[in-house]
Amino acid sequence: MEMQVGGFLDRLENDFSLISKVRPIFAKPLSRNVRYRITDNFLNF
Repeated sequence: MEMQVGGFLDRLENDFSLISKVRPIFAKPLSRNVRYRITDNFLNF
């Protein structure tokens, strides 16, 4: 069973500004290799 989390991550990034996308340095521009970083200081303790 595969869980789709794209909508949840999009909402956390755009609506709440809790996370941000970080693409690795050598990743191709259209690759799906994306990491997420917590940007909220309260959650990132």
